[in-house]
Amino acid sequence: MDFEAPWDARIKLVTGLVLLVLAGVGVALYVSFTAAAESKSALVVLELLLVAIVVASYALSPRGYRVEANAVVIRRPVGSIRIPVDRIRRVERLESEAIKKAVRTLGNDGLFGLYGRFRNRTLGAFRMYVTDRSKLVLLEADHLYVLSPDRPEIFVETVQARLRT
Repeated sequence: MDFEAPWDARIKLVTGLVLLVLAGVGVALYVSFTAAAESKSALVVLELLLVAIVVASYALSPRGYRVEANAVVIRRPVGSIRIPVDRIRRVERLESEAIKKAVRTLGNDGLFGLYGRFRNRTLGAFRMYVTDRSKLVLLEADHLYVLSPDRPEIFVETVQARLRT
């Protein structure tokens, strides 16, 4: 069964602002390098770096979730993550307060979603693939995962049904 990963207002705002800032930086670099008649290769490298940030952020962001017979899949444009059902010990709804004050240790904190490795006092170390902080689900396997499927209650029921079989 497939589940979407809709963006909440914060993700929309952060993504929009970051893309605007990066576009502004790109234009400013172009103008300053052109006006100063600096090396075109340096400009190309810097512009490609900005594009790489956007492309990599999008490529690793959660686009949805799928519950299959033997796995829960976190769908991403590049490199979807499979969590085997036989490794899942627990799945439950999670309140948004559980991820408050989470510190990103490796990942993205707003551009196209919240994803990567995080840590806080409530959960300890966890991996987050979230686009809507009001629809959180905790999945415990080899690692703790925090997800945000569009229908969290149905997601939990569907995964629990797979665990019983």
